[in-house]
Amino acid sequence: MQIKVIAIDDEPEALENLKILLDEQDDYILIDSCTNGKTAIEAIIEQKPDLVFLDIQMPEISGFDVISAVRPYFAPVYVFITAYDQYAIHAFEVNAIDYLLKPFDDERFYAALHKAKKQIELKTNEDLNFKLDALLQKTNANKKAMYIKRIPVKLANRVYFLEIDKVIYLKAENQYINVFLNNGTQHLIRDTLNRLESELNPEIFFRCHRSNIVNINEIKQIEPFFSGDYIMTLKNGDKLKLSKSRKEGLKKLMNW
Repeated sequence: MQIKVIAIDDEPEALENLKILLDEQDDYILIDSCTNGKTAIEAIIEQKPDLVFLDIQMPEISGFDVISAVRPYFAPVYVFITAYDQYAIHAFEVNAIDYLLKPFDDERFYAALHKAKKQIELKTNEDLNFKLDALLQKTNANKKAMYIKRIPVKLANRVYFLEIDKVIYLKAENQYINVFLNNGTQHLIRDTLNRLESELNPEIFFRCHRSNIVNINEIKQIEPFFSGDYIMTLKNGDKLKLSKSRKEGLKKLMNW
C-alpha cells in the first residue's frame, strides 16, 4: 500500500524538487501539491494524506496556521520545511518533530522520509498529536518575542539599525530590499522578502504583492485598479499595488 503525500511550499522550485525525490520511491505517491496555506488546508482535510511536507514560512497563512486549522479534522504525519529560523528549529528539536532545513540534500530528505514512514506504520499519531499540540502552544506563546524590532544595515565596516516601527514598506530589488522609513529615507539591505517576512509581525506587516511588504498602519486609502488588483495610497503619498490574490488577507487583517 502506497503512502499518500501532500507537499506544501510557496516556492514552485521547491515543490518540483520534492516531486522528483518522491517519484524515486515506489512506496509513496504525491496526491497533491499546494503553494499557499488556504489550498493546503482544503487539500489535507479533503484528501486525508498519510504524510505532509509542510513549509513553515508562507505569506498570509503560515505552516503553523495550517496545522491549527486542520487539527480538529485530521492529523497526518508532518515533516516541516524551513529556511534558517533559530526559534523554529529549537521548537522542533525540543518537541522531537522532524524538519528539513533549506537547502537540504537527498540524504537528509530520505532520512526524514524513513522516520516519517516508521511513524505511519507504528500508528504513533497519539504521541505525535501531543507533540504537535506542545509545539503550537510554545509557538503561540512566544510568537511576538520572535519578531524583530530592528533591521541591521551594513555600511562599509559599520552596522547601524533601523527601528521596525518606523518602516513604511519594503520593496524587493533584485538581491536587495529597499527599506522605506517614515522620515523619508531609504536604505538598501542584502536580503530576501521571503526570509524577512518570517521575522516581521504579521499583524502589522502584510505581503501585499510579491515585491512589497507594507506596514498596514501607513495605508491611507485603497481603490480598485485593473483586473481585480487594487492600488493603496500610503500616508507619505507613495502608491503600492495590492494583488488580487492577496486582497482577502488584507481585508481580514484590517476589518475592511
